[in-house]
Amino acid sequence: APPPPPPVFFPPTPATNIVGMFAEDEASAALGHIGLRLTLGLRLSLMAGLPSHYAMSGKVYADPRANMTVELPKWGMAKMDISVSAGRLSKMPTIDLLHPDKLYVDIYELNYWHKDEALRRAIVRTYAISCDAPGLKPAHNNKTELRIGMRIGSHSLSVSAFHENMDDGFRYMKTPIALPYRKYDTSSVGANPTTRPDPSALPYEETARLKLVTRARNGSTIRKDGVEWQYDSPRMKPISTRLSVCGAWLKTTRENSEPEWYQG
Repeated sequence: APPPPPPVFFPPTPATNIVGMFAEDEASAALGHIGLRLTLGLRLSLMAGLPSHYAMSGKVYADPRANMTVELPKWGMAKMDISVSAGRLSKMPTIDLLHPDKLYVDIYELNYWHKDEALRRAIVRTYAISCDAPGLKPAHNNKTELRIGMRIGSHSLSVSAFHENMDDGFRYMKTPIALPYRKYDTSSVGANPTTRPDPSALPYEETARLKLVTRARNGSTIRKDGVEWQYDSPRMKPISTRLSVCGAWLKTTRENSEPEWYQG
């Protein structure tokens, strides 16, 4: 009996097991009639299970955040507080960004057609190109926010303005690669051959074809500026309902932080 075929080894797919830890502490103090409250936090995140050749393998990313709130003294029935916040958030890539399906490219090196099927011959070179993104890193979103809250009796109003900046967002980008192959010349075969063309007897040219391969990169810049507001009226006793009015304005700017390639 023929020997059994050798086992086929499939490399493991990179995991997306995210390990996280968060710590926070809060301190408050009073300066006369002014109240101060400071909140500090730190988040640690790690993507476990990645092979050693990945840029994120074994690396811990720290995301600090801070919030300072100032409560101003009461003025009659009015009360106001001002908050300033800043922090960073690391967004981990998904499995389809890190380990997408391979790209298969077929290139005809020889494609000889004859009306007699026995004389036809074709040679195809197939490339299985990995589209993995081992150099991918987390996308970091940095955000600052200013909030002003006011309460007069049972009326409350809050206005928040924020700015977000991400210079290393995820983006699918195309990279050119060269695929070498042999281009056989069948002009010497003639119109009435008796056998199929023999590649070893045909002249050929060593050439290459350019192909754009799509991989995930940290090549996107996203900036967001916005304002949010909300008003809550006193509760109307006859119907036990209050009126809430909220709105927002948002501006998003998207840019490429790396050059793009196009195939004509």
